[in-house]
Amino acid sequence: MAPLTALLLILCLLQPCGAWAQNSDGAREISGRAWQEVLVGIGQDVERRAARVEDVRQALPKLTADIQAALSEADNRLTQLFILRGVSGQTPWTLRTLRGQYVGLDAYLHLKAQNLVQARNHLEKIKSENATLHSIRHKSNDVAYDDVTVDTLTGPARRLESLKAEVEGLKAAIDANLDLVDKFKQQVAQAAEVLKGDYIRHFRGYFFMRTTPAVNTFGLNQLLSSTSDWFGDIQRFLPPVFSWTPWPTLGWVGMSVFLALCGAGFFAARRRGVPLGMRLGAGWLLLNFGVVFYLTSLGIPFAASHPLDLLLVAVACAGVVVILESSFSKGRLWLFFQVFALGILAEAVSLPVEPLCASWPLVMGWGAWRLRRLGAPWQAGMFLSMAFLALFGFGPLVMVFVQAWFLLLLTLGILRSLRELMAQAGSAWLRFVHPLSVALLAVGYLAWVMIFIGGPSLMEHVFSLELDLGKVKLSLDALATMIVLFFLVRLILTWLAAFMDKASLGGKPFDPALGHTLAAGCSYLIWSGYVLVALHMLGVSLSALTWIASGLSVGVGFGLKDIINNFVSGLIILFGGAIKKGDVIQSGKLMGEVVTVSVRNTTVRTMDNSMLIIPNSSFLKGEIINWSYQDKRIRLTIPVSVIPGTKLKKVRKLLLGVAKEHSLVLKDPAPTVLLRQFGKLGLEFELYVWIEDFRDKFKVESDMATTIDQVLQENRVTLAFQSAKVKYKPKGSEDAQAQEAREALRQKRHQVLGLVRPLRRVHQRARWGVPAMVSRPEER
Repeated sequence: MAPLTALLLILCLLQPCGAWAQNSDGAREISGRAWQEVLVGIGQDVERRAARVEDVRQALPKLTADIQAALSEADNRLTQLFILRGVSGQTPWTLRTLRGQYVGLDAYLHLKAQNLVQARNHLEKIKSENATLHSIRHKSNDVAYDDVTVDTLTGPARRLESLKAEVEGLKAAIDANLDLVDKFKQQVAQAAEVLKGDYIRHFRGYFFMRTTPAVNTFGLNQLLSSTSDWFGDIQRFLPPVFSWTPWPTLGWVGMSVFLALCGAGFFAARRRGVPLGMRLGAGWLLLNFGVVFYLTSLGIPFAASHPLDLLLVAVACAGVVVILESSFSKGRLWLFFQVFALGILAEAVSLPVEPLCASWPLVMGWGAWRLRRLGAPWQAGMFLSMAFLALFGFGPLVMVFVQAWFLLLLTLGILRSLRELMAQAGSAWLRFVHPLSVALLAVGYLAWVMIFIGGPSLMEHVFSLELDLGKVKLSLDALATMIVLFFLVRLILTWLAAFMDKASLGGKPFDPALGHTLAAGCSYLIWSGYVLVALHMLGVSLSALTWIASGLSVGVGFGLKDIINNFVSGLIILFGGAIKKGDVIQSGKLMGEVVTVSVRNTTVRTMDNSMLIIPNSSFLKGEIINWSYQDKRIRLTIPVSVIPGTKLKKVRKLLLGVAKEHSLVLKDPAPTVLLRQFGKLGLEFELYVWIEDFRDKFKVESDMATTIDQVLQENRVTLAFQSAKVKYKPKGSEDAQAQEAREALRQKRHQVLGLVRPLRRVHQRARWGVPAMVSRPEER
């Protein structure tokens, strides 16, 4: 039996080996077929890439011709701009128009070079894909593949080498054209930078330097000479600028967007039931027209020019005036707009400073007269004083001041309208969204004034000015960004808290305490990020935080120990879960509901609706009763003592009946009555009831005590008191009934005697012969 068993064991061991060998041969065969299919796919992929390279090669001559024509057109336009700058007047308005043309020239070159950039990116993608095939070929040289595999890879590898050379040649040709574009764009950027410096210099001289008034012979000659030069310059400046504007493209694109937005606005107003009268509809059309065409002109090369931009801004402001007219005194806002429009006209025609100082006092005097008639004396006085300033050589400064005043009125009107809408939407909008809107409008007003008066160059220059305070660099840009971010963070945290209150997971609402903890944790993270961003914008290195940490460590040892203790205790409470938002806690004799849990203190609303602020460290030191740690229901205990000899079942039945009839007492858990002990005064019972809200504790106890007293009196159950001899007699006892009967008899006897006494007097008078006068009871 032993040799037979050994033979069977050997056969069993050999069978798996044979099966493994067969499986290995099959796997090798399958792997070979799959590898052949991969090699065939590689060849097809190489051919597809060759076809794409061929498409680029065929399109390259046309792309090259287009970019050369664009460079020629751009060079011609740049030469014209140089000439135009030389023959036009050196006013901020002409220089601003020229800067807009430089920006349009850069955008024009960028648009024309897009096709070449796309072709180069296409070739770069093909080149990166070819690198993958090179790695496959390299691996085939290292690994001992069979001869069929090597022969199959040889053809794609050779085709790949030729394709690589062709891609490199096409890419070199495209890079050469793009280098020409980059060099020309650098020339445009250098010319724009020089123009920007000249613009800032002329802007300062135009607005902040006093001009000789035309009150003497020299001033009059200056006025006549400047006016004569201006007539010649404006005739040479405006026609080329307007001839470069692509009016058909601007009109077609702008009108399409304008009609679409008008239709969308009227449709939305109709859906929401907003009444669109003549005033609101006309204002919406004007505002929409000005804004749409202004933004469209910025997106089309050479479409933006200073006169056109000023005209579109005036149209948009007219729409805002029509909408907000009812929010101001009658006619006052329109007067400011008329003065504003006259300033726009002077800027559009690039009026020099001498004619402006001669004509603007008349405008301001007319405005002062109109304001006086409209009942605005202090504004009329301001206009009159500015008229004298313009007369003595400060005309441009007075003009921009009035324009900034008008824009401020529009901003305040918009802010007032937004406040009314938010007040209708709810107090939360007014509390959190309104401050953000104020910050955005304030920053927008500053940017609007800067762009309107001096263009984007002036805004960039003013917002980039920095005030060095040691290692801190304070700029208007950083300050405005920090203010807007502050109110934005507040709004985001408010939305986050509201979302946590209404969020649900799997159809079940979030636990309020968990939502509060998550919202608090997110708020600390977001505010920490805000502080880091603010420090970065102020130029404070994060390495300086190490010194702050060192100072805090010293402060902890001397005076900040309690603050750090409360902070750490707050983190333990927040994430430990011992005290959560909505819990009912009791500290000593004070009981209340947890409203908020922060890292410094915990706010509790007490029974009398007062807010109690408790430092977090006190929770970890003393004993705190959490009535709703796992359940918000609380139990009330109402003690009742009756005299000895009272029936126990009767007392239990009466107390349970009172508890079940109260509307605020929960049915589950059910009320219970326990006989606690035989006390000195009598039998001491305790009634246990459960309520849902701890704020109803005192009310339920009072109601039930009153009802228990009435029920016990009606059922002749005597309560036990320490002063047993005091005249405390329940209403339902025998003594009380006897006392009540005696009192009733005494009152009845008094009434009877009141009738007998007059009759007795009559009898006595008749006996002694005295006339009797008896009065009736009703007469008395």
